[in-house]
Amino acid sequence: MRRSLSYRSSVRRFFHGGFSAQDIAQSLISYDAARSGPEIKARMVLNALRVAGLRFDGFVVGYVFRDELGEDRCVDYLRPIEDARLLDHEAPLHEALVRVVEQEFVFVRTLGEVGGIITRSDLGKPPVRMWIFGLLTVMESAFARHIRRRFPDEGWRSHLSSNRQRRAEHLQTERRRRKQSPDVVDCLQFSDKAQILFKNPGAREELGIRSWTAGKQLIKELERLRNSLAHAQDIVESWSTIATLATHIDAVLDLYDGEAASMAERTRPRPEGS
Repeated sequence: MRRSLSYRSSVRRFFHGGFSAQDIAQSLISYDAARSGPEIKARMVLNALRVAGLRFDGFVVGYVFRDELGEDRCVDYLRPIEDARLLDHEAPLHEALVRVVEQEFVFVRTLGEVGGIITRSDLGKPPVRMWIFGLLTVMESAFARHIRRRFPDEGWRSHLSSNRQRRAEHLQTERRRRKQSPDVVDCLQFSDKAQILFKNPGAREELGIRSWTAGKQLIKELERLRNSLAHAQDIVESWSTIATLATHIDAVLDLYDGEAASMAERTRPRPEGS
């Protein structure tokens, strides 16, 4: 059990601190606040920037939107950096994801100075993709555990079409041919596992799903995100689903902790003669 607890702690540490805001931030392009609006607007167009930092005495003190710049000096269009748009470079990735989805972009501070920016386009970077795929894997493992616990007599079959069951059984046969030893639940697709649980009122309540309708929509979004990750496709359009995962990371890890504990219980050596 001690080894299991250590493993569970390492998984939780990874998702809370394995990546941070600095891992996906890009350098903030900034301009002197005394420059003219038309000049800086032209530069921002050239660099395809919607937002840029403004400097006083070499330090970023605010920002401007390209479309708001007029004929006056940039300082006249300066916006102060709100607390909601400011992150420390060591802020955990899940916090950065939630903030970016809420605010569209956030600034990153290092050693007290603003020098980076994260936008929704940065959600497609490798650290984000690895973090999300890992979290979905943890979620699928937790789903399997809940199915086994809630339906020990394979009562889950009533929540899944016969065609989907046959596909799982076919995969089970193939994996056993390869000298593996999965049960049928192991061979269900991600969406199958989620459907079985979300159709069950007790499981929905336990997992915090409001209704089967809400569950179906969530399954669709999670499966689309998972497929996009698996096939190296763009995931930026799934930003709301990414925010949902990042917001509920502790709930997912709590489910997984239960799975890890259950696995430790199943594999614990039994005393001789028992």
